[in-house]
Amino acid sequence: MMSLASTLGRFEAPRNTPEQEAAAAAWKEGQRRLKVEERLARSGVPSRYRSASLDGCDRRIADWAASPSDVLLLRGDVGRGKTHAACAVLIANAAERTVLFATSLDLLRDFRSVFDGAAREADVMGRYRNVGLLAVDDLGKERPTDWALSKLFDVLDARIRTGKPTIVTTQYNSIDLTSRMASDGNVETAKAIVSRLGDRRNAVVAFDGPDRRLPTGRSSEPSRHPHAGRARGQRR
Repeated sequence: MMSLASTLGRFEAPRNTPEQEAAAAAWKEGQRRLKVEERLARSGVPSRYRSASLDGCDRRIADWAASPSDVLLLRGDVGRGKTHAACAVLIANAAERTVLFATSLDLLRDFRSVFDGAAREADVMGRYRNVGLLAVDDLGKERPTDWALSKLFDVLDARIRTGKPTIVTTQYNSIDLTSRMASDGNVETAKAIVSRLGDRRNAVVAFDGPDRRLPTGRSSEPSRHPHAGRARGQRR
């Protein structure tokens, strides 16, 4: 007489047909796309960049996107493709983590709402500190107050300490960025922010070449970073 154990050992669960396997894979892919769409809808990524792709991006950007950590700093003059690349990284990661795109003006406006009492500090700061992947676009374009600068430092410092990756784009070199952010007098905080962005553990990619927004494809001014590494094939 055969034991129950020996009988179960001979039992094989029925296998899915190729059609069932294909249907399961299609359902799984549909769920993944739905999650991406929902996250991007809340991400703040501008509509013009919703189809941004890592194809053609500098290899260092694609490598960082595959395993985001610390900071990805994209630096170069206007129209070189920094925003396009930042959004492409966000989109590539939207299935695995929450993503958020914000211009420097967005951040300062939100910080100002806290200062004015129109929003709770915990809500605003938590939004930027806790999102899975944050992109801050055009850092230095807006000159922050001393109070807003301290909040920007808090956000970046908290993300770095907790291992949450951050993308930052700027058209300024370290000296100019420090000067612009310290316009309200807080030089030490501005230096601390720039130091964290330029940390050797971060990925820093410089964008040069012509301004891709111009019809002729030619820049209206020389690149500010003639000796830095190149990142071609992108649009801002």
